[in-house]
Amino acid sequence: MLVFPRGGQGDVAPIRVLQGPDTMLRAMLLWWWIQCTICSSSVEPRERGEPRVLIFNRTDSGNVKPRAVIGGPKSRINAFGGPFAVYPPKGEILVSVRGSGPYAELASDEAFVGVWSINDNGDVPPKWVIGGPHGILQMPRGIALDVKNKNMLVSDKRLNAVLTFHFPEIF
Repeated sequence: MLVFPRGGQGDVAPIRVLQGPDTMLRAMLLWWWIQCTICSSSVEPRERGEPRVLIFNRTDSGNVKPRAVIGGPKSRINAFGGPFAVYPPKGEILVSVRGSGPYAELASDEAFVGVWSINDNGDVPPKWVIGGPHGILQMPRGIALDVKNKNMLVSDKRLNAVLTFHFPEIF
């Protein structure tokens, strides 16, 4: 994982690199920078481990272990749908979860956006869930926060839509 300066433009060298076996980073990575933490979702084949959210300290570099790992049956994290968002003032991580099943690559009525704290660790259920099971989301791919209006916007690839959820609890 490469961490670039916030204001960097063009051909800029990374300011930190996370790599090595202790990081638990694998095949496909999604990450987001927040004030005190780097989060990563590690999507791995089932035989190599379960998908999970890895949380690193903002200044970590090299072959370091994550300070927290969220994953397991209670977390309901079974496959990631896309990037996640963070709300630093409350330390919330919003993760789009694709759902499971034989056609999950196309759509799943189990897809949802879950909310965890950057202080969560282990097999922790989400504090809030928007979507499945049998919710409107089928293939969430992007999350944005409208802080002023206390809304969460979720793009859904399968629905070909951007949905707005009034979500004052997170703000």
